[in-house]
Amino acid sequence: MSKDPALIEPGLLELPCSEHTLGNLFFAQKDLPLPFALQRAYYVCGIPEGARRGGHAHRDGVELLLALQGSLTVRLLNSHGRNVTFHLDSPGVGAVIPPGWWVDLFGYAERTITLVLSSVEYSEDNYVRDPNFFFTDQIPPDVIPRSKV
Repeated sequence: MSKDPALIEPGLLELPCSEHTLGNLFFAQKDLPLPFALQRAYYVCGIPEGARRGGHAHRDGVELLLALQGSLTVRLLNSHGRNVTFHLDSPGVGAVIPPGWWVDLFGYAERTITLVLSSVEYSEDNYVRDPNFFFTDQIPPDVIPRSKV
């Protein structure tokens, strides 16, 4: 069942797995185990080792970021100074990224492939890309949910 995005906290989420000698199958269906209804999925590959990505926050929507292959570090910061860091190195465990959190991705291992499951469709208007704007708390309360940031 989908939750209100303002009530979702950053954290790790483990996908169910069907283990088999011929390979492991990780899955999500409908809202299980996702705390949101899936609207978009995309993956990123060809990321240079040691690269830095992210450098933005989302105004709306929740994402689950998974390292399907390789590993990376995810750092989430909110405009009130809260800082949460996760190291992703298992294809069945992802980082839940709620709206209103600045996303820094770094420490990519060679040949890392990431998959993102999102509760919203792509819109450039959903991104806050200016860290000075985000961290000086100039974003109006109705733009980013303030109850959880």
